[in-house]
Amino acid sequence: MAETTTRAGISHVGFISIHVNDLDRAIEFYVNQLGFAKTTDAQMGPGARWVELTPPGGKTRVTLISRGNPAWMPELIGKGIAAPFEVAGDFEKVCADLEARGVRFNKAPKQEFYGWWAEILDADDNILGLHAGA
Repeated sequence: MAETTTRAGISHVGFISIHVNDLDRAIEFYVNQLGFAKTTDAQMGPGARWVELTPPGGKTRVTLISRGNPAWMPELIGKGIAAPFEVAGDFEKVCADLEARGVRFNKAPKQEFYGWWAEILDADDNILGLHAGA
């Protein structure tokens, strides 16, 4: 029988970055429409802020990168899927609730072979994937 050991190691993704044009408008979207908590909003130098948002019950934080941040890449805004998010609970109900809060859908919820999938757009037209297991 194989021996099982416990190792300290990588437990989860710490944060992902999403590039935005208007930091305050993006914060409003993620907090008021998606229900994320603003966990950090700090100056990081002249004309730049470090903003972290956390989805309810999540460990991974979303950082919003905007003008003034040396890592800002405006050419990434609205290009491809900026981030996939795992959805807990009734996927169709969660999507209906988001739509009722004014969230725009790029792809309507659909059952795929790999589980549920939908795509929403943030305030800068970044595509955010929504997924729930099969």
